[in-house]
Amino acid sequence: MDAFYMWNKGKIPCKPTFTKRKELNQALGELAREAIDQNSSRFRLKEKFVTLFLGDADDENSLFHLSLQLGWLNRIGVAEENPFEGVYAFLHPTFQEYFVALVISKRDYFLPVEHIDQPIPGKRYRIFESNWEEVFLIWCGRNDVRKDILCLIQDLINFNDKDFFVFRAYFLAANAEPELNNYELSDTIINQLLDWGFFVEFRPNRSCFWNDSPIRLKAKETLKLTSFSKTVDSIVNQINLAENIHEKQDLAEFLGVIDPHNNQAVRVLTEIMNCTEHRMTQIDVAQSLWIADQANSNAISRFLDCLESKDHVIQDHAAYIIRESNIYSCEIIEKLISVLQRNTQEITFKLREVLRAIEAVGRGDRYIIDSIIELIEIHRKKESLQDVCILIWTLGEIGFKDSKASEYLLSLLKQMDDVAARCYIADGLEKFIKEIKMSLTL
Repeated sequence: MDAFYMWNKGKIPCKPTFTKRKELNQALGELAREAIDQNSSRFRLKEKFVTLFLGDADDENSLFHLSLQLGWLNRIGVAEENPFEGVYAFLHPTFQEYFVALVISKRDYFLPVEHIDQPIPGKRYRIFESNWEEVFLIWCGRNDVRKDILCLIQDLINFNDKDFFVFRAYFLAANAEPELNNYELSDTIINQLLDWGFFVEFRPNRSCFWNDSPIRLKAKETLKLTSFSKTVDSIVNQINLAENIHEKQDLAEFLGVIDPHNNQAVRVLTEIMNCTEHRMTQIDVAQSLWIADQANSNAISRFLDCLESKDHVIQDHAAYIIRESNIYSCEIIEKLISVLQRNTQEITFKLREVLRAIEAVGRGDRYIIDSIIELIEIHRKKESLQDVCILIWTLGEIGFKDSKASEYLLSLLKQMDDVAARCYIADGLEKFIKEIKMSLTL
């Protein structure tokens, strides 16, 4: 707040005293609090409503007039039902929520302190209302009500309504965890999220959920918002303790996502990939290993090995993962092209995933463009029209920024009479023309 006045020093027409600023902040907080408590139009404040808290805008000594001069409030229009009544808004919704957080002194405003295991009649549970979530998080950053904040977080952790709000309360506490500066509470929150997000075996005092369970997915997403170093340390510890291979793999994969190049994640994933004999699992773990460390030679080697497989299911799955994760390396590009060059029969059906992988990772790559042009010529000589068409499509996907590719497509258009082939050629040229138009407009 002080920074706002410092940044705008000399720009604002008045210089309120510290006492006046404190009075204004309190009044703006009460205005913002009552506005947010309304379910509708909480960010569009009618003039009559504002005057209840700040006085008359035309009165130069009023807080309303001062807030307009300072820019905390701005006129944004008129009321729909009365064109003579102005409508105002805070400088930004975040400032409105910040002012609210300043005037809330007790945790009871968010969650009744008397709550035990069922709702208390007549009491508001604002903590579970979406309007108040951001206010709650801002409030948790205050140092002057630290005791109340920690008590509220503890209440959320222990919250019980014999229904799903148990989880909602915990996730709210977890969202505020970075503001707590309390190791014991942070440790409790993070470990509970790990339980819900990763563990698959039922054990005493542990809840387990299926992989696609909303609770499991939400726990993983929420972990990304907690204190980074504490979360990483907790995951590493759980990896070391995990006995179930699926739990260990899931934890290591998540660690590789939030902390790329983490040595523990890379080590565990490499061990799992090398120990399993199931080729599909090897590919999936190689994908996670590549996400954790994009320069990892073990992951690249496993993809290269699976692309060589005579089992088309394995080969297709490797190509699919390469496409989905956009895994680019010179070795993989060369391997994809060599697979196409060695298998000149029935490209359309047997190697469709390989072609899709090339389309995903090979755009603008001159080596791939030249290789696809060579393959088109080979299949033209074989009069394999279907394969020629699909290769022309691939060339259009990867070469729409390349002049050599466009020149080749133009020459093909003059040489080929087949309607289907000419349509594929025209599609590729259309992409090239669109790219030129876009570059000219920049």
